[in-house]
Parts: sequence; structure tokens; C-alpha cells
Amino acid sequence: MKKIITIIICILLISFTSSCDFKLIGNDKQTEDVVTNNITNNITNNIENTIKQETHDITLNATIDDLQTALNAGIIAVEDSVIGIALKVENQIGSTSSTFMDTESTGSAVVYKRVENRNDQQAITSYTYYAITNCHVVTGDYSSKTYIAYAYLYYENPDNSENNIETYIETSVLGKDSRLDLAVVKFDTGIYIPTVTFGDSSSLTKGTFVFTCGSPDGFDYYNSTTFGIVSNTERSIGFDTDGDKVQDYVGKFIQTDAAINPGNSGGGLFTLDGKLVGINSLKLSKVSIDNMGFAIPSNIVKYAIENYLESNTPIVYPKFGITLKAIQEFNSTIMALYNMTTLPSDAFGGDEPFGLYIIEVVSGGTCDGVLTKGDILLRINGDKVYSSTDISAKLSDLTTYSVGDEVSITYYDNETSQITTTTVTLKAGN
Repeated sequence: MKKIITIIICILLISFTSSCDFKLIGNDKQTEDVVTNNITNNITNNIENTIKQETHDITLNATIDDLQTALNAGIIAVEDSVIGIALKVENQIGSTSSTFMDTESTGSAVVYKRVENRNDQQAITSYTYYAITNCHVVTGDYSSKTYIAYAYLYYENPDNSENNIETYIETSVLGKDSRLDLAVVKFDTGIYIPTVTFGDSSSLTKGTFVFTCGSPDGFDYYNSTTFGIVSNTERSIGFDTDGDKVQDYVGKFIQTDAAINPGNSGGGLFTLDGKLVGINSLKLSKVSIDNMGFAIPSNIVKYAIENYLESNTPIVYPKFGITLKAIQEFNSTIMALYNMTTLPSDAFGGDEPFGLYIIEVVSGGTCDGVLTKGDILLRINGDKVYSSTDISAKLSDLTTYSVGDEVSITYYDNETSQITTTTVTLKAGN
């Protein structure tokens, strides 16, 4: 941690000394001379200073070379474990009955498991590999057509380009989930491929250094890497996954400024020590926006693989079965829409208004017979609730709630004007 903080301070010093009043505790003149005279393309001098931030003294001792060495080692450790995926579709050639497998799209995948296949003499004859990718990478646009996902491998021989390895290997899709946007593919080959080690995505913090690995824009840029930081550890994003123009799923993502481009989907997000902490899934694409990419956290990925995708078990998501509106979003227009003249001040225990207003309760759902329209959901398992999006993300991440779990809810009963706490059992929902 000390090394990472130091590197950030070094960059700040180089970038802002000429324009910002940024001072280190110590000899300002000496610091200015050092910064002025020793800025080179490769900073190798150790920097030892103490900066007082609030009440904490942080001792800094590192070099840019330390970061470079760690990044190089991390990339080398995982780059052969990230492969390409080509989705090919069977198309008819002209007016003939002949067909040809055309490449419809390309993406990336991360190899996480290897099984050795042996003959009677116990000699290894081939390997069976399991790789994780995005569901949309192995799913075609037309349900009426035949699609096959191929693993793409490329290894360059620096001594003899004629011995470069470039191969497509047919895979089988073991399981996939369109909402989570994950899929597991399986394939056999005699080529040895190293596997990745899963990291703990819950240990990430804002500012953690990460890098991505994948194949943006086809395989001409196979196994490209980008470098950046974690911008947010838990970003909730909603989607319409069934095409009815209604948001039906909210996913939980790691936001990063490490560039993620088309073709990077299904590739890996790694910490500097080469641990897989996410599967790259999407980016925010706007003319006015740069470097906003999102990865599915590795803890969710690992749970989905082990409990559902490898065995092709459908994922069943728990739902509360209620339609909600955040109290903090209420204004005069919304109040009039729900025939309200004021919020019930006794619902919030003297705090600023919080909670979720119940718009509708699904018949037969988790909260049917407990909550009614007009109630205000205040707490889940004792924690205040502010956003329906955050609740939906927790229900969808597989690691927080499961169907059958008992959950405590606290709500304001609109009919009795009482605050009530009870327990509900989570049921499956669409």
C-alpha cells in the first residue's frame, strides 16, 4: 500500500509542481530542486517524505520501476490464459445448398481450469480447458441459425515466424446466463495453456491499480493490455434483457478507467499480482465520455461457475415482488401522482426521509400479504434502503441473497401508521 501511494504522489509532483501550491513537509527549496533537476523518462530515485493528511502520517518509499516491474510480471503471468473467441454462423452460399461458417463476431475469454487427459500408460495426450466469457460473446443474433463458438489461440515464435501458432478450436457452451452476461465454454487441445487464479473482488478499493487483457476489434490486436485504476467497486447498472423495453435486471459491476473496447468483452480484469478480479463486460459509450468500462466482479463469476454454469443449471434469481419508488426522488409532481399531500413524518424516526414507496405488490410474490400499496420499505436486515437499483443489484449478484433465504424487513404501514418489522422468505421472480 505504501508503494502505491508513493507512486501516485510522484505523478502528482511531476504533473502539478509548475501550477499548483502542493507542498511536502520539509525543505521546500530542496524539494523544488530535486523535482526540477531529476525528472526523466524513467524515474529511479527513491522518494522519502512524510505528508500529513488529516491526522495520519504516511511514510512514502518506492520507485516507478517498482510499478513497472510489478505490472510486467502480472501481464506475463496471465497473458497466455486470456484467449480469443470467434462466434461463427452457418450461412448459405448464394442460391446453392452449400453452406459456409462465417465469423459473425469476436470476443475474449479467460481460461480458469485445465484437466489432463491421459492414455493407459498415464502419458498426457491432450488437455480439456474451461474458459469463462460473456454470454453475448457466444450468442448469435438470429435464433433460427446455427452458431459455433471457437477458441482462438495465437503464439508468436520470435525466432521463426513460420512456426507461429494460430489455431481455431471448436468449443461447446456448457452453460450461459443472459442477465448475468456470463458463459462457460469447454474445448480440447494438445496445447498447454496456463490457468488464472481468482482474486477476491470484495477486497478492491477505489484507486486500486488494475489491468485488462483481451482482443479488441478482432484478433489483429490479440491479447492487448490496458492499465488503470478501479474507479468504483460496486456500480449498479440496469438493463432490459428480454427486449420489452422495461428494465428487468440490475447488475453489480467494477468500474475502471482501464480501456475496454469491443472485442475485450469476456477478457479479464486483473490486479498487479495477476489475480483475476473481474470479467470485462461493457463500457459507457458516449461522445462526451471516456474510459468508463465495467467488469463483473470475480466473486460473482466464481460463484456462478461453480453453482450454475459448469453444470448448465439455470440461475434462479430471488425477487421481493414489489415495484418501488425512492422517497428521496419524490417531488410535487410525484406526490400529486400518488394523491399525497405530505410524507408521513413519523415514518423516519426523526431522520431525513429515506426508504422506498410501494407502488405495486406482485400477487404470489415474496411480499404478497405483507406489504401493500402506499407502504414505505425502510430497512432490509436492519440496513436503511435508499435505492431500488441497489436492492435489485444485491438480489441479482448471487452472493448476497438466494431463493429461500429469510430476510428481515422494516416498513411503515400506511393503513395503521405504524412501523413494523417482520421476516419474509425470498421467492423466485422474473
